[in-house]
Amino acid sequence: MPTRPLRKVGAIGTAAVILIWLETVAELAISGSYRHTYTVVNDYVNGEPGVTEADLYAADDIALGVGLLGLGILIAAAVVFLVWLWRVRENAEQLSPLPHRRARGWVIGGWFCPVVNLWFPFQVVSDIWRASRPEPEAGVALLRWWWALLLFSWLLDRVTQQMALRQEVTVELLRRLFGISALSALLNVCAGILIIIAIRRINAWQTQPRPLQVPA
Repeated sequence: MPTRPLRKVGAIGTAAVILIWLETVAELAISGSYRHTYTVVNDYVNGEPGVTEADLYAADDIALGVGLLGLGILIAAAVVFLVWLWRVRENAEQLSPLPHRRARGWVIGGWFCPVVNLWFPFQVVSDIWRASRPEPEAGVALLRWWWALLLFSWLLDRVTQQMALRQEVTVELLRRLFGISALSALLNVCAGILIIIAIRRINAWQTQPRPLQVPA
C-alpha cells in the first residue's frame, strides 16, 4: 500500500491526451502540405494554366507555417507528457515494491540520450504500466505496438529529412517525400491512439481504490 498520498494525475493526463491528439492532427496537416506542394510544383512544371510562381511561393509558405505550428504542438505535447510520466512513475514506486529497470532520472533523460533512447523510454513506460495495473494478466502488448510504430515513424521522418537535405529538389523527389510523410503520419496517428489508451488506463489504475495485498 502507498506510504504517502499518490500524486494527482487526472488533469495532467487529460492535457497530455489533448495535446497528443493535436500533434497527430498536425502530422496529418504536415503530410497534406507535402501533397499540396507536390501538386503545385507538378502543375507548374507541366505548364498547367493559372499556376504561377506566386503559387509556388504560397505553397512553400503554407508548408513552412504548418511545419512550425506542428513543431510548437509537438514541443508542448512532449513537455506535458513528460510531466505526466514523472508523476505516474512516482506513484508507481508507491504502488508496487517491484524494482524498475531504470532509475527515475531516465524517465526524462531516456528520451534525449542518443542510442539508449531506442529502448529506455519503452522500458520506463512498461515498468510504470506493470507497477500500476491491478490485474496481473493485463499485458503490455499495447505498449509494444506503440513503441514499434513510434520508432518506425521516427525512422521515416529521418529518411525524409535526409532526402530533402541531400538531394536536388525535383517533382519526383517531392512525390517521394509526400509518400513517405503520409506513411509516417499514419503510423504516428496509430501510435498516438495507443499511447492515449495507455495514459487513460494508467490514470484509471492509479486513481481507483485498491484492496490490501499481503505478499506471500
